[in-house]
Amino acid sequence: GVARERVVLSETFPAMDHIAIKGLADVALDTTLYNGHVTTGDALWGDLPVVVLPRVSMASRLSSSFWDPLPEGILVARSLQDYEDLAVAVASTRQMLKRKREALAKAKRSSALFDTQGWVLRMERSLRMV
Repeated sequence: GVARERVVLSETFPAMDHIAIKGLADVALDTTLYNGHVTTGDALWGDLPVVVLPRVSMASRLSSSFWDPLPEGILVARSLQDYEDLAVAVASTRQMLKRKREALAKAKRSSALFDTQGWVLRMERSLRMV
């Protein structure tokens, strides 16, 4: 289990504080039947690696779709045992966690997934074409 002093309960936060607080965790464990969707994006914004196990339904595969633009932040498991092994490895190996977080922070600077301004410009251009 998780030691009581490691569990943090809080009130709601403004969006940017909500994302920043993700950094207190070591790893995000995505649920297998229905993935985090926006929660996964928030974790990645907060430089928090995410372990996912894609299943058959679209709702259970969404978080793994973040892997393509951002492989540094998503650890895609192939089985329940692999899911557990990845989670334990990231959470218990400080050097691995540090490498993942640093790679994720660096990748975010060049990833289209986090290029909000570029997305807005492309969206505006598309709307003008309609």
